[in-house]
Amino acid sequence: MEYLARLNIVAMLMSTTFWINLAVVFFVTLITYWAHQLAT
Repeated sequence: MEYLARLNIVAMLMSTTFWINLAVVFFVTLITYWAHQLAT
């Protein structure tokens, strides 16, 4: 039971990290695109 709970926490942390990375990539792409739009 304790092992399952620990596994659940690990899975939750991994998915959270995945979503944070996805958000970071999205914002960086958006800012880069916006900067290029301003430059032209």
